[in-house]
Amino acid sequence: MDHFESDPSQLVPFSSNSSPNNSTKGTSLTPSEACSLSEAFGNKLVPPNPTDSSQLVPLNTNSITTNSTSGNKPRIYITSERPLEPQFEKYRIKINPLDMHHVMAFASLYIGDSQTMAAEAGVLGVPFVRFNDFVGRIGYLRELEDKYELGYGIHASVLPVDSPIRRTDGSLQPSGVEELYKRVEALVAMPSEQRRKVWAERRTQMLSDKIDCAKFLTYFIENYPQSVDAVRMADKSFWEKFK
Repeated sequence: MDHFESDPSQLVPFSSNSSPNNSTKGTSLTPSEACSLSEAFGNKLVPPNPTDSSQLVPLNTNSITTNSTSGNKPRIYITSERPLEPQFEKYRIKINPLDMHHVMAFASLYIGDSQTMAAEAGVLGVPFVRFNDFVGRIGYLRELEDKYELGYGIHASVLPVDSPIRRTDGSLQPSGVEELYKRVEALVAMPSEQRRKVWAERRTQMLSDKIDCAKFLTYFIENYPQSVDAVRMADKSFWEKFK
């Protein structure tokens, strides 16, 4: 991630069918705005009763409160490769997929069911809430969630108390729609400056523990085949030179 530099010029403008905050077509973002980037869960947002599509939660930014020091209401945007139900279509943003990381880097929060986008948000230092049935089963996301606390995994199906799906500390993996709501509400309620500071510190700690993969692969290719034996015999000091 040291090789990625977020570009605020990619945010102004990007197109949407209509803006969540006004009636004009198209919208734009500035880095100072509180932007919530949400991904659709399949073709709908999560209802209180996942089996009843008539109970879809209204996507109403007026019902969301924050402690943002800027005083701006949060904006909610949806990216989805699938059709959305009509009431959510106005929140869809249409951007070049290559620009997704620039948009995400300036978001206040990512909510979705995508493993990859959740991890990317976490590595960018953007809080994520992941909601699907793979939660608790993928190693790199467990590390981001349980060790570095860069995001939160909520199992979509409510888990029984004797479920083998556990967090790293042995506690039961949070699950169900109510847990999803509680986690999102807690994140949104944090003062925005505090949230950015906390997540920046967690991101810095995570990156300091990891090697620079580009640096390592350059070494490995330029020194092949001797590098194969070097890696096999590598100790901690060997990996330190790639940080």
